[in-house]
Amino acid sequence: DDDSLWLSWRIAESWKMPESIIDALEQQRHDKQSGLGSVLHQSNFLSELHMLAEAAHLELEDITEVFGQHGIEQDTATTVFQLMKENNQR
Repeated sequence: DDDSLWLSWRIAESWKMPESIIDALEQQRHDKQSGLGSVLHQSNFLSELHMLAEAAHLELEDITEVFGQHGIEQDTATTVFQLMKENNQR
């Protein structure tokens, strides 16, 4: 949501994080994303999608078409979901 994106960006600024991080966070608030901004956008999207899938007890296969709609390769999504699943089991 836009409020959390704005807050992340403002916190990074107030903590005087490197400019590349601040720029990437600020890109999240706009449609123009590149480099780190794109990585942050995709990771945030996958994290939110993973939480929704867990809450609805969906399997990865149930939501694979969503990845392509958001420009995320199937292999990337599968790897990320597996890592999140392993992390949740700890």
